[in-house]
Amino acid sequence: MDLHKCRKITWAIVSFIIFFSFSEESKAYDHASLEAFVRDKANREIAKPRTGTFYNIPLPSNFSGMKFSVLRVRSGSLRLRGGNYSHFNLPPMIKPEPHVERIAIVFENFGNWSSRYYDVPNHTMVTPVLSLMAYNTSEAGLVLSQRLNLSIPEKNPIKVRFFRSWVHGKRGEKPICAKLGNDGRLVGLKNMSEPFVCEIRSEGHYTLVVPSLEEAKDKGQKDNNRTRWIVVLGIGSGLIVLLFVVFVFVCVKVMKRRKIQKMEEKSEKDVIIGEFWVGQSKMPAASMVRTQPALEN
Repeated sequence: MDLHKCRKITWAIVSFIIFFSFSEESKAYDHASLEAFVRDKANREIAKPRTGTFYNIPLPSNFSGMKFSVLRVRSGSLRLRGGNYSHFNLPPMIKPEPHVERIAIVFENFGNWSSRYYDVPNHTMVTPVLSLMAYNTSEAGLVLSQRLNLSIPEKNPIKVRFFRSWVHGKRGEKPICAKLGNDGRLVGLKNMSEPFVCEIRSEGHYTLVVPSLEEAKDKGQKDNNRTRWIVVLGIGSGLIVLLFVVFVFVCVKVMKRRKIQKMEEKSEKDVIIGEFWVGQSKMPAASMVRTQPALEN
């Protein structure tokens, strides 16, 4: 086995280990990456946006089912008048923190992708996840990366309205409001203020859920299965790494042995040593003698 073959096989093993290690992680859906993608899409696709105009953000076909839109509005206008946009009713006296002259409000509807990005333990989502996010804006870009907080009046919160037709599952159960974090996890639960309406006091992600014991059992079973698979994958990865180390060690030993053999062959070709027979054994003999013998008197 030569050095070139060892390198090829070593690279193949390394590639397999990398794929094997990260194949599970690649299945995760990251909201931060999606958020950055939507910002970039809005900045590239919506040329010369006007303040006060509601724009739909075009998404590629592989995101079919999601709906994203954006509105650039003056902070003073939002504070004085508020407004009804998408599924959100914004009351007056809302102020961005830190203060900026204009803000870009992104409205998100995750549609049938909601359960891939978000999870509510022991509950089942019965509506899509709706989001309201505020960003800084400028002439250089419609939606900048700086996230803004919205100061919302305590006595006059924002209202999120869900369509009754969205609700699926058991009709006899009364849904409750759920706030979700950017990492997809549950932040808090709250009763609806009126049918299919949630009152919120901060920007973020919201949905309606119903308790589900069966869902909890199924999730527990899935978690157990996932733990078993993680253990199996860990052991498998360890064995692969061990085999890889052994393989590299063997390659190194083989290459060293071949190098020594080549050196020995080269040295044998460079030095000519005579041979003579002693009985049935062949013995080396020098072809010449440096000092000629002299007889002593």
